[in-house]
This record gives sequence, structure tokens and C-alpha cells, in this order.
Amino acid sequence: MKLKTRRFKNQVARLFLAGVLFIAFSVSGICDLGNGTLTAYALEYLGTVTLSQCQIGVGETAQFTAESDYEVTYSSDDESIATIDSTGLITGISAGSTKVRATVTVGTRTQSFGRTITVVSDEDTSTDTSGTTSYMVANPSYVFSTVDGQTISTNAGGYDVTVLLFGNVYCINTQNTVKAIANSHWGNESNVRVVFADFLEHPKSLVESFMNTYGSTSMIGSYSVEEENPIRTALYEYLDIASLNGFSYPLIVLIDGNNQVRSITGDGYHSADEIYETISTFANVANSPSTPILTDASIAGSSKVELSACSVSLSKSSYVYNGKARKPSVTVKYDGTKLTRGTDYTVSYSNNKSAGTATVTVTGKGNYSGTVEKTFKIIPKGTSISNLTAKSKGFTVTWKLQKKQTTGYQIQYSTKKSFSNKTTKTFKKTIKNKTITGLKKKTTYYVRIRTYKTVSGKKYYSSWSSVKKIKTE
Repeated sequence: MKLKTRRFKNQVARLFLAGVLFIAFSVSGICDLGNGTLTAYALEYLGTVTLSQCQIGVGETAQFTAESDYEVTYSSDDESIATIDSTGLITGISAGSTKVRATVTVGTRTQSFGRTITVVSDEDTSTDTSGTTSYMVANPSYVFSTVDGQTISTNAGGYDVTVLLFGNVYCINTQNTVKAIANSHWGNESNVRVVFADFLEHPKSLVESFMNTYGSTSMIGSYSVEEENPIRTALYEYLDIASLNGFSYPLIVLIDGNNQVRSITGDGYHSADEIYETISTFANVANSPSTPILTDASIAGSSKVELSACSVSLSKSSYVYNGKARKPSVTVKYDGTKLTRGTDYTVSYSNNKSAGTATVTVTGKGNYSGTVEKTFKIIPKGTSISNLTAKSKGFTVTWKLQKKQTTGYQIQYSTKKSFSNKTTKTFKKTIKNKTITGLKKKTTYYVRIRTYKTVSGKKYYSSWSSVKKIKTE
């Protein structure tokens, strides 16, 4: 993927690509054009951001991490749904969706990067390994140019279903997905609108040829060769909604008649029947068996199917260190069919014993080829507060030393049980007690502790201990 120069309307702007943060700043006076001054923009690297998971239950946690050499602060748009502490730890408070943000400060400039976190109640919590994430989020509005010389809005308009396909005209998975929908019954229903959006700035003639080859007359092809590419901007916002650091072609966005985003899928080819299965959960759209289409394997004759065309998922994304090798199970699906380990693919693990990021390598076998890598976290084992003693305008906290896979400890204390106005202190692993002073007199404080392990400059945190409270003297 190439990243082209863009014109920025503001002095500070954001570019998003696979979780990398930049800040743009203007440099004026580079060239005198006679009728004005050319303003150029440079990109300064700020760091990377990751969100461990985009959906949690009430009382559960997720980690939002911004790795940067600059000052980073975290905030939540709606703390009644989810709170986030100074380390980026998110806690689900009540059902709903909100954005959590990491703000990087560089001198007098700031740049904020947000991710959407969804909190579900216990009865709504479920595990989905299909690669599709469900939402009910307001659909952002963008306008694209179409190959027939018109414009089209991402707003639902009068359609019960809008399918947005962000892809690459040269990608076989994009070609197959568009053709699958074109050959389906539901894809040509009057209450369904299917829009293909090529975000790699291919010319209009190429996108038009693509639609004539793979699409249907009812489908809409859109393109952009503008300096400020609205298709790319829209793509980044949908990735933001889904908390995705990247995706496999095509990105599939489903929007209902109330202009709500209902699902975002970013793990490659999906059959028309798979897409219809999701659509049927929120809209009444007629369907009949789809016309079979050429698969990756049949297009290539005797060629094998690349694993990159398959959906690959792990049973767990995080483990607690226990001194043993951690091995989450792997599920691989192609065109909705679950593949067999040992027959269709093999699995190997690396760096999966100590705290840090472990890697799972899935290698094709038999009719499948290529490799796909997935990662999961191993966090250090936590500790607990063994004693909490009141002092004049302070307290002394003592904890159990955690000798293995521990770089240090973090203590948080607050006058509120929710820790909404907390203070965080960090200590070396050799320290087992600390006196906190300078607090309010005769005031109750809530205290908790966790461990962390630094691996290659990145901190991995344990879960927080149970909370204890103390009243200062």
C-alpha cells in the first residue's frame, strides 16, 4: 500500500496506517509562487497504538496502549460506559459504545487518536471468531465519485441495507467478493445498495472495467484520484470504529436503514451467503441460493489456496504467565468451511512462555499454501496488598514481592472507588513497601497494585489486585 501526499486544512492532522501515529506540521516559505507561498507538510513519527480488544463485558478490562517517546494521556468520551486510567487500562462500566483516546503532546502541539470500545452486559456477551464485529454505531457521512459521473453518499438514504466494499481492483479476494454478491439474489434486490470503493486511487477507467467484469448493473463503483481522498478517509474511520489496526481485502461494512453501522468485516473473502447471514439479523431481504463462483483455487487451475484468503482466529488473545508454554487453539476457515489441522495447515508457536508478545505461525498444507501469523499477549502474574497502615496525611502500603517475570510495580490510589481521579506511582521490583504522604487528612483512600514486565521497551501489565481502603490520620 502506498501512502500519498495529502493537503491538510489544519496545522495538525492525523494519518493512520496499521496503528502508526504521525503528527503533521507546516513549513512555510519553501517556494515563492508569485501569487502566494507554498506550504509544505512534514510528518513526524509519534509512535504506535494498540487496543487489546474492542468489546468487553461490564467489569471487564481491555488495554489501550500508546508506545511513544512523548507524553501520552488517556481519556474516555463517556465514563458512564467505560473508564480509562493513566496507564491505558479500560474498565467496562455499563452497556454501550464510546471512544477512548490517547493524546500525545509534542511541545505546544497535541494529537489525539481514538478507538471505539463496546461494553456489553453479561447476557449479551458472546465470542465471535468469524472475523465480523457487530455494532449499532452512527454511520459517518462521506461522498464518493462514481464511475458513471455521479456522486454517492455513504448515508443509508432509502435503502434497508447498504454494503460498502473497500478494496483493490487487482485483489483476487476483492474480485471474488464483488462477483459473489453480483451473482446472488439479495445483492440485486431493490432495497439493497452495494457500493464498491477503490481506495488505492486507481483511475476511473480501471474501476469501471473492474465493475463491468465482476459487478452487476445494480452495483455502484466508486473511485478517487483527489488529493484528499474521501474513500481513504472513510476507510480509516470505519477501521477506527472497528478498532482494527489493519485488514485483508476487502473491508466489508454493513449499514442498516436507520443509518447505523451494523457490522465491519476485515479478514478477506466472504461468500454472499455469509454476508447475507449477517444482513438477515437486521433487515428483511429476499434471498435464494447463490450462483456458484470461481474460487481462488479454481481460478488458478491446480494452484493451492493461499492462507491469506482464509480467516484465522485464536481461542484467546491474552494469558497470565505461569512458567509454561501457552498455546491457544487455532481456527481456520475458507469460504465458511472450517479447515482441518494437520491436513490443511500446521501450527507452530514462538516466544510463548515468558511475558510479552507471542507469535502463532499457521502454515498451509495439502491444498493450501502460504503462512499467516497471529499474536497474543502473556502478561505477568499479579501481586496483592498484604498490609495497609494509616499515617498522618498518608499511608504505608506493603505487598508481596513477585520475583518472576516482573520489572516493577504500579500503585494506584484515589478518593473514589471508581478510581476516576486516581494517582499512579511506579516502583522497582526490589521494593516491597512504600509510604505515600502529602494526602488529605482524615480522608478515605482506595488502593490497588499491579506488576509489569518491560520487554523490548514495551510494558506488559498484570491485572489489578483487589482494592483495599484506608483512612488517613
